[in-house]
Amino acid sequence: MDDSLRLIQHLYGEDVDDPAFDHRLTEDDALREEYEQLQETKDALDRRSSPSPAPTVIDDIVEQAADAAENGSASSPSDRAANRPAQAPDRSWTQRLQGASAALAVLLVVGLGWWQLRSYSPASSTASTTPPSTKQQSASAATGTEQDPEARSIPEWDDRDEMVRLHQRIEQLRSRSGADAWGSGLQTVDQTTP
Repeated sequence: MDDSLRLIQHLYGEDVDDPAFDHRLTEDDALREEYEQLQETKDALDRRSSPSPAPTVIDDIVEQAADAAENGSASSPSDRAANRPAQAPDRSWTQRLQGASAALAVLLVVGLGWWQLRSYSPASSTASTTPPSTKQQSASAATGTEQDPEARSIPEWDDRDEMVRLHQRIEQLRSRSGADAWGSGLQTVDQTTP
């Protein structure tokens, strides 16, 4: 650090980074003269009076305060804010887009959850609700032994859960479209004419 900066620090009573600075200040005449000049400048600045406003400025301030007190005009910032005309809030497009994006994300998550729950059917519950005839047909299809002509109509693939799900869907559709709903019995696939 520079000696003039150390002099200013010493002048204002701050710690100086050089421990031997006080000893150098007493022995070095040039350094001591510079310190004395800085001391005189500091003292002159401390003695200098602060500028005061003109008497007319003070009189104007007092008059305005008296008028405000007599008229009951607002004196606090909250009172002045209550008297302002209403203004629409300033919203930028980015804030609007952020809100719309958040709403879209929530709708997407809810929609996907609803879709997953609607189409979800656990394998354990489907296996227990399958009628025994379907289980026998799927077992006979897997072993290759055919017991009756209906067993030949069942496709032979390895995905047993898919077969059970299709069978349940067919049974559900059959129960929804019963004979009493349409006024006549359902046509079987074997019939060619209505």
